[in-house]
Amino acid sequence: MMICDSKSGYMLNAMPYLGKKTKPPDAVALGHYVTMELCKPYFGSKRNITGDNWFTSVPLVKKLLEKGSTYVGTIRKNKEEIPEEMTDKTRFKPKQCAFLFDDSTTLLTGVAQTSHQKNLLPSFHQCIDTLIFMKRESRK
Repeated sequence: MMICDSKSGYMLNAMPYLGKKTKPPDAVALGHYVTMELCKPYFGSKRNITGDNWFTSVPLVKKLLEKGSTYVGTIRKNKEEIPEEMTDKTRFKPKQCAFLFDDSTTLLTGVAQTSHQKNLLPSFHQCIDTLIFMKRESRK
């Protein structure tokens, strides 16, 4: 697994993935552990980390914020920290989305043109605790 610069594409840091032999500390998910290890040299640099749903979790995002980095990535809908209201496929029609805010993160979930629901977890904004449902009107 590696971390790369978004502009140049150059590898900045890497660690081998050894399958089940890779053991994170107790009570830490492997994706969380790998991300924290790869990003250590960049803590405090105010850089943004982008990851896919294998790495993304709310505890990871909060830990990176403590270390001075922001994060954006897709998140699996079966993560225990995502409320049931945000994972109910029947709740969202195409072109609908919902936002869930807390003190340091925003969970965005919605359905684009297809019936596939996507979840995104950025940590860019400081917001209040609220749930807002929005519908984008179709263009004709």
